[in-house]
Amino acid sequence: MEIQLRGEVTQFNLTQILNLEKSTVSRLVQQLEKKEWVNRETSPKDQRMKILRLSEKGLKVAQRLETSRIEKFNSILANIPENRHKEVIVGLELLIHAITPTNE
Repeated sequence: MEIQLRGEVTQFNLTQILNLEKSTVSRLVQQLEKKEWVNRETSPKDQRMKILRLSEKGLKVAQRLETSRIEKFNSILANIPENRHKEVIVGLELLIHAITPTNE
């Protein structure tokens, strides 16, 4: 989760990071707020900017998701011969690079 990785992020930056429309991110943030997973505060530097931080409840959920994700990837990797793990990692890195938007 991007907010967990950064500690805090503005809603505008989250829109750019996720490469989504402002309205889509706004709806997502509203849903996260409703579940009490995210706190949204007005930036003291710019009243138009909203700063997003995980709540205590959101941090617990994010940690559980991270643990679950790691366990899932480890179980998948366990089905691949160990001498081929490096190939898988190189392939995944290539895929990530290919789908990551560039600022051209």
